[in-house]
Amino acid sequence: MRALSWTTCLWPGLTGLWLRGRWGSLLVAIGFGLVLNFALLRTFAPGEMPVVLTGAASPVAVWVLVLGFWIAGVWLGRRELVPAKAPVPSQIDDWFHDAQNEYLKGHWIEAETLLAKLLTERPDDAEARLLLASVQRRTRRLAEAKETLSDLSQSEIAARWALEIHTEQRRIAASEAKPAESITAEDGPPPARAA
Repeated sequence: MRALSWTTCLWPGLTGLWLRGRWGSLLVAIGFGLVLNFALLRTFAPGEMPVVLTGAASPVAVWVLVLGFWIAGVWLGRRELVPAKAPVPSQIDDWFHDAQNEYLKGHWIEAETLLAKLLTERPDDAEARLLLASVQRRTRRLAEAKETLSDLSQSEIAARWALEIHTEQRRIAASEAKPAESITAEDGPPPARAA
C-alpha cells in the first residue's frame, strides 16, 4: 500500500487529490497536464500550434518549466505522504493522568491547561472531555460545561459514555441550584481513564 501511495507523487497534485481530496490539488494536477501537453506539442508538432504559441517560448524553456513543475510536485507530494509528527500515545496518557492529579489537588487551571493540550492532539478523547466538563463545573463556568458535554454527546462514542455524561449533566444542574459557596467534595470524582 505504501508503494502504491508513493506512485501518486509522480504526477504533481495527485497525492493531495487522491489521498486528501483537496480541490487545490486538482488544479495543480490539471495545470501540470496542460504544461506537459504544451511541451509535447511544442516539441513534436510545432506546425500544429498557432504562431502566437510557438513564438512564445522555446522547446527547451518549456521542458525546463515542466521539469521544475514535476520536481516541485514530487517534493510536495512526498510531504503529503509523511504524517505530521504526532505525540506518542503514552505522552497523551501522561497528560491525562497529570490533569487528573491536578484536578484532585484542586488545581483547576493546571488541569484545564493539560486537558486543552490533550484535546488539541485528540479532539475525540471522551475521558478528557468529561474531565474538562467537570473542571468547568467546579470553576462555576456552567454554560461552558454544558457545551462541552453537548459536544461530547454528539460524538460517535457518546453511547459508551452515556451514563457518565448524564451524571455530569445532573451535577451541573445541581450546581446551578446551589450558591457558589456551598460546592463541596461530594460533587463527584474525576472520570477514570478506560483501559
